[in-house]
Amino acid sequence: ADGNWNSQPTDITMSQPPFCVDFGTLEVGWAHFAPGGVPLWTVDYYGQPQTPRPASPGNDDKNQAQQFKQAFRVKVAGQGIGGVREFGGNSAALINGMNDLHTRYEAAPEAGTGQIPVVRMSSTMAIKAGQSTNYMPVFEIVGWTERPKMLGARMVPVPGRQVSASVPTSVPVPPPAPRPAPVMAPAPTVPPPPQRAPALVDDDLPF
Repeated sequence: ADGNWNSQPTDITMSQPPFCVDFGTLEVGWAHFAPGGVPLWTVDYYGQPQTPRPASPGNDDKNQAQQFKQAFRVKVAGQGIGGVREFGGNSAALINGMNDLHTRYEAAPEAGTGQIPVVRMSSTMAIKAGQSTNYMPVFEIVGWTERPKMLGARMVPVPGRQVSASVPTSVPVPPPAPRPAPVMAPAPTVPPPPQRAPALVDDDLPF
């Protein structure tokens, strides 16, 4: 609230609370996490031109080992995680887990209606990296919800909403039909809007 960085760690490893992942605010790019310092982000919204990798802060060997790495950042929300949070990082294992979730999100028909997934970290997958072992989070989609208003404006378009305005030249265009005599046309019938689940209220997340 006062503009300073405030870290409040919350261990969610064992409780595995459900929370929604707002891919409408997904950012990708670069991040640098200095020990004990403020995370440095250089990110752009998913689908936008990506900013080049920033220079590492410093030229000595110690700082070269703490250079900017590929990263993501996205808004998440849920009662079990304390409301709206930022979720992100530059770990390869974490990025792989989020990339798998994002691939399943884009392929789901619910995503095309503007909904976002409610997920749970159901398990982890061990990945060997040389002499060390990293653990990729496995996210399970347990439901879908309308985007809560508390997440703000959608910055990444709904999957499949981008359409082309061009017309194939191989399709013949028929000549215009003769213009009929003017008549009094009835008022057009407007079909009712499609039924969708009600949006979540700002101060009450049901998951």
